[in-house]
Amino acid sequence: MKLYSIVCLAVALAAAATSQAADTSAPPNKIVFGVASAPAVPANFGDVTRDLVYTPVTPCRIIDTRSTVEGPILANATRSFAAINSSNFTAQGGSSTNCGTPGLNASVVMVVATAVTPTAAGSATVFAYGGAQPIATSMQFAAGAISVNTLAVQIPNPRTTFDLSVYTSAQSHFVFDIVGYYAPPLATSLECVTVSGTAVSVPANTYGYGFGVACPAGYGSTNAGFQAAQKVVMADGYMGPTSGNFFVYNLDSNAQVVTPWVHCCRVPGR
Repeated sequence: MKLYSIVCLAVALAAAATSQAADTSAPPNKIVFGVASAPAVPANFGDVTRDLVYTPVTPCRIIDTRSTVEGPILANATRSFAAINSSNFTAQGGSSTNCGTPGLNASVVMVVATAVTPTAAGSATVFAYGGAQPIATSMQFAAGAISVNTLAVQIPNPRTTFDLSVYTSAQSHFVFDIVGYYAPPLATSLECVTVSGTAVSVPANTYGYGFGVACPAGYGSTNAGFQAAQKVVMADGYMGPTSGNFFVYNLDSNAQVVTPWVHCCRVPGR
């Protein structure tokens, strides 16, 4: 049993030394025995077709064929348009502003699409520029009527010449207002803090003295350790999701003060 304890202690010390060398968050000029954890790696984070975040915008006109040189879209014809990242949309009959869309890395736009007085009953399909036209229609309309539908339209990401295309089976004017967009989430820097726990006095020649320290609410632990004199060594350690817990061996003939610490991080705003 005595030999087993010494072997375990040696392994623990080697692991602690490795953790100490890798952890730059440890307080300087202290003897620290840390307990490291494997980093979390999210799957498909920021995928341009998944894990998208919706952002609403003030409804803004990006297309109005009634105010364009080309006029209505002819029957069985397709016309392409910009939906984001334009300084203005006047060439498409839309707003003289940028509609709050400059510099976007969007993959989907939300638009309110209106077919205005088509010459015959029919349907229209709105789809990503450069992509295959789907069989399904985006909206149907009657001759001379005004039909409205709210659409989520996937657009090229990265962006190309245009964003979306409109096909119509009957000649019609079209009006599009952008109301929001979906984009890959932006990387957010973590907020991190190192928390020191209550200092404890470990009696002389004591094995297995336990203590711990916890993160503030809303934070998760990323590393943990303790500060102590050289003759206090770690017998065992465990880092939970929000805390660090230790058992130490005081090899000295005198009591020694030990202070635990834990490095804690969170995503801002959560």
